[in-house]
Amino acid sequence: MFSYQYTTFIENIEIMKAKKFICPKCGAPKVTKIETSYVVCDYCASLVDVDITMGEKEYDPDSEKTQYFEIQQNYLNHHAAEAFESGDKQGYYNARYKFWQVYLDVYPNYILPTIAPDQLEMWIRVSAHSDTYFQFKEGGEADRQKQQVANDAIQWYQKDGQNYAEINSFMHAVETYKSVLENDLKEMREMEGLELLNEVFPLDIALKKELSSFVQMWLPYLEEENQDKLLKYTGLNTEYIDLPPIKIEEKPCSHCGYTLQVPDGAIRSRCPECNTENTWGKVVCASCGGENDLPANWHETISCEYCTSEIRVIGKIFE
Repeated sequence: MFSYQYTTFIENIEIMKAKKFICPKCGAPKVTKIETSYVVCDYCASLVDVDITMGEKEYDPDSEKTQYFEIQQNYLNHHAAEAFESGDKQGYYNARYKFWQVYLDVYPNYILPTIAPDQLEMWIRVSAHSDTYFQFKEGGEADRQKQQVANDAIQWYQKDGQNYAEINSFMHAVETYKSVLENDLKEMREMEGLELLNEVFPLDIALKKELSSFVQMWLPYLEEENQDKLLKYTGLNTEYIDLPPIKIEEKPCSHCGYTLQVPDGAIRSRCPECNTENTWGKVVCASCGGENDLPANWHETISCEYCTSEIRVIGKIFE
């Protein structure tokens, strides 16, 4: 949701660096197969990041559902453009609301895993409202033009038959993009009616999501030393790491029976088929040493059933 478009040309080339997804809650890396566009932690089921490659797999231009979506998208984009040209905010909002309804109906894998079923309609309203605000906001067109100028100024060169972006012109475009992105995401969360964003899509995750998508798209067009510069600037350099061997066990989902890949040490997994949270193992109290079963519904802490001490369930697993 809230996709910031950064257009370039994509070719079939090999990416030099592999993306490793690190959980902001417990520090664990993603060690099992990624099956949806939104990545959740294998150890505590927190929302971690987005995987652009899974998003591309979900979007199949040859499928009937994608053809249907593109017809609807063109129709609704036309109405939104007409509303924008005439200054009709309500008409623009209505077109964007219908767009997000169609989008999430056709591509349910793009629904944030932190959104409960009874929050989905509210999330569609939030999405349409934010689209409308930033389309009509003062200075919005200037931001878009500034970004386009920076994009057009990127210089390209060839080496060993591969196209690469020249680093100085590219980093100027990156700085422009990041500045506009951060301001927009912060403004969005301060607006009346968009409170749900802070609950299901925190600022740090939203920013990381957009930067992660951006980095995954651009790494193939940078030589290795310039890849490191991009990763350092976006704060993602520590997430491209080599993983130690991890023991993974197959366990059935408690709701639908889907086979889950559960790494050793995991306390919670989210099923990619039915979105059910599955809880594993016991938590040891640091005060009395008692082993506590995790209740069906818990957040980050529980009360020890033996001594009532507060136990922090989600801790730093990986440093």
